[in-house]
Amino acid sequence: MAVYAHVTDRTGRLLILRCGITREWVLPGGDAGPYESEADAAAYHVRRILHLALPPGEKRAVVDGDTLVDCGSLSPEQLSRVELPTRRAGQAEPEFTALRFVPPSALPEPMPAGQRQLLRFRQKS
Repeated sequence: MAVYAHVTDRTGRLLILRCGITREWVLPGGDAGPYESEADAAAYHVRRILHLALPPGEKRAVVDGDTLVDCGSLSPEQLSRVELPTRRAGQAEPEFTALRFVPPSALPEPMPAGQRQLLRFRQKS
């Protein structure tokens, strides 16, 4: 089961990351441990990827076993502290090479279909 964090800026634009290996735009997130709640998994992945402690909120969507958890809006001060993970030993590329905010109605390509579905599901409800 994958868990993704829905993080926005103060204008409501969605935070997405550029994956260093696939070059896709993705939401912050990853797998949840077997005894980990979706909220705890989302908070962990935000800490690991963005180096920020954001309190997880409500589930926004569940599609095909994947979950989108609301992790709130970043203040300008929080945004200034974001650090993307550096390249690890043995990796050809860093895990993430860029971050940007986009309007939810203008998601870029390429983006994984499952993550796009999670975001669409929320917009319809």
